Amino acid sequence: IHGLAMQEIASARLPVIGKIVGSIFPRFERRLLVRSDAVVPIGHSFCDALAKWGIPSERITVIENWAPIAELPVGERDNSWRREHGIEDEMVFLYSGTLGLKHDCDLLFKLAQALAEHGARLVIVSEGLGADAIRKRLAREPTEGLVLFPFQPFERLAEMHAAADVLVALLGRTLGSYSVPSKVLTYQCAARPLLAAMPLENPASQLILSVGCGIVVEPEEPEMFIASAIRLLEDERLRAELGQRARSYADDTFPIGGVADRFEAVFDQLASV
Repeated sequence: IHGLAMQEIASARLPVIGKIVGSIFPRFERRLLVRSDAVVPIGHSFCDALAKWGIPSERITVIENWAPIAELPVGERDNSWRREHGIEDEMVFLYSGTLGLKHDCDLLFKLAQALAEHGARLVIVSEGLGADAIRKRLAREPTEGLVLFPFQPFERLAEMHAAADVLVALLGRTLGSYSVPSKVLTYQCAARPLLAAMPLENPASQLILSVGCGIVVEPEEPEMFIASAIRLLEDERLRAELGQRARSYADDTFPIGGVADRFEAVFDQLASV
């Protein structure tokens, strides 16, 4: 729900004016949703906010997000993407996707430093504000175990994820209830374990925990985040088990036919009214 998130950010940045200006966003969004014939949120956690805005429950149908699994086959760890990027035989934790205001880039540096002590590496594939900040910090503070690459072509996404031993996701507290990182769903297609620093109440966190495909810690607990990373680094069997559960969930949930059926049911219900 973008309006609530924008209000929270505006209030935090400009406590007085921001609160006034920020109140415009949820009012606009609420008016839009109230006028809608049907509302399809991507997680059950959104339903409480919708109820407070006066959206009748019979007009709400939760349909979780999905990933294009047909285009994301499971790949081999030792592949050409690894070789082309000079990773070779190192253990790799991979973060791919946007980095911005809702992410804690300092946590990535702490993770890279801890991994370097164990002969592993953190690979970040990103562009934008967060990636620029990491690039500038690397220039000031060269950090062993951290490398930054730009976004890769979509046709190499599955190969890139396959090159990882562990896939990393971050989400700060501010947007924890309103943002569902789509990378978590894409990651699941790779059959790799997930390591996430996100609010436990976030729908993506709940998905990871319910499926049992990774480890989730609160974003304010860097020590536990690092400890979880080292646990995954040292336990090959655990990595394999979590990765298998991730892909099994994707196989069962993401095929587009089942997703389309759920949307068609919403359209059919509207047509019968």
